[in-house]
Amino acid sequence: MQTSEPTSVRPAAGRPQPPRAEWLARLASVRLPWLSPAPSLQRALGAHISVRELLGTIEADLPLAVEVIASAGQTLRHSDQTVQGLQHAVNLLGIERVQGLIRARRHTSLDPAQPAHQAVLQAMATTRLACLFTNHWTALRTGADPEPPIWATALLGVVRWKLPLLAPREAAEIERRVAAGQRRVVVERDLLGVDVDDLTADHLHALGLPHRVTPLSPWDIAQAARCVRTGDAAPELPEACQRALQQPGVVSGLAQSLAQSVQDSWYSRRTRTWMAVAAVHLNRPLDRLRADLVQLALHASREATFTRGLVAPASRLLWEAPAPRRVLPRVVAPAPLAAPPAAQPQDLRELFSGAVRELTQQLGLRRCALFLTSSDRQRLGCAFAHGFDGTALVRGLAMPVSDPHLPQRMLRQAAGLLWVRDAQVATARQQMPAGLAPLVPASGMLLGVVMVDGQPRGLWWADTGDTGRALDADTSTAFRAFAQRFGAGFARLTRAQPPHAASRPAALAETA
Repeated sequence: MQTSEPTSVRPAAGRPQPPRAEWLARLASVRLPWLSPAPSLQRALGAHISVRELLGTIEADLPLAVEVIASAGQTLRHSDQTVQGLQHAVNLLGIERVQGLIRARRHTSLDPAQPAHQAVLQAMATTRLACLFTNHWTALRTGADPEPPIWATALLGVVRWKLPLLAPREAAEIERRVAAGQRRVVVERDLLGVDVDDLTADHLHALGLPHRVTPLSPWDIAQAARCVRTGDAAPELPEACQRALQQPGVVSGLAQSLAQSVQDSWYSRRTRTWMAVAAVHLNRPLDRLRADLVQLALHASREATFTRGLVAPASRLLWEAPAPRRVLPRVVAPAPLAAPPAAQPQDLRELFSGAVRELTQQLGLRRCALFLTSSDRQRLGCAFAHGFDGTALVRGLAMPVSDPHLPQRMLRQAAGLLWVRDAQVATARQQMPAGLAPLVPASGMLLGVVMVDGQPRGLWWADTGDTGRALDADTSTAFRAFAQRFGAGFARLTRAQPPHAASRPAALAETA
């Protein structure tokens, strides 16, 4: 929530941008909306609440957690100590002072219907992904307590959370240009006149928050990326670069940079560079590191707090990299008439591209959609769709698994296939969730269960759209076989060591 209504900065040719001091003053005036619903805050104010219960509520609310950490930081301003994380902050303040902080601030709850609030939540989702990276990597590399580096990572996102409230026009333009393929830090510097990472360090210092991040130099990044391990033995790393990668705080900056880069594009050159640096830092093969990242992205994409209408990191795996903004003319050799398909898809983008080709070109289907269950098996949501008008089905449709509708019943019974013929369409529409019923075409549809490691984890929907072409038995049989193959491929590409974030509920738990 904003205590005042700052005027948006309008970049204009020949017009100087506000100096860093002005940005810092305006950032200090911005109050972020809290994520916690009123019942959760009310429970946090209970007379007999335990420290563990209070921590659970605050961990689920990034803006509230930052205020608690900042308040604890103020108490240590004149000492040689710094706040190590949220638990340390709560221990320093005590339950009563934390409750007083909650009571004193008349907060505004996050409203995803407001574009600015939605942009705030999207920026926080990037931070959440970075924290999952930090948690996993800390356990892999040192086995130490991950909370201090997790919260060091989380604090790196504060300025980007606030930017949609402080300068909504510039924030929207930044996202538009990044989606068009431009590099985020360059666009931010162009529109805001400052480096956001430098501004973040100053803002955290002004708030009394710790900033324990050691940035890597461009030379270190380039040297580390060249030494990435792709086979059994890793190339020898220059001694200076090795020392740089071992500095305290490197993991937090690396996690934040990589999370922001994959949220912008999983397939950009910069993302490949950051993946290589992370692999060298952890002494892991590049393909193993990427498999871990995909698994963590899937975990983040199933969390309720950061999936409310957002574009999930796993969904971004399916997007092609943006085309270059300037392409020099070149002579293109004629493509062969038919290229042999790869034996197995190498990533989820290839898996879904192949699925669309098979369904549309080989089976003659026009529309398809994949619905996957959440990690707690409580929700069924649309993860991918092709051929439907609009994007509402892709990004907005979710339903409880416990509902007594046709898709949910198929999952509970692990029924492999349902063929809704044209004569059964009216009955099927009555048994569909409200968001799906109008989408069932008059020519019928197919539903196929996706089995992953022997468990029903989702459904493929496919139909012929408005073509009027009826389905037949051969198409139904081929569709069943397709759903089975897809489940095996999906399991192979998403199977990895269980992320430590999933096995140990570290910081940033979901809102109750």
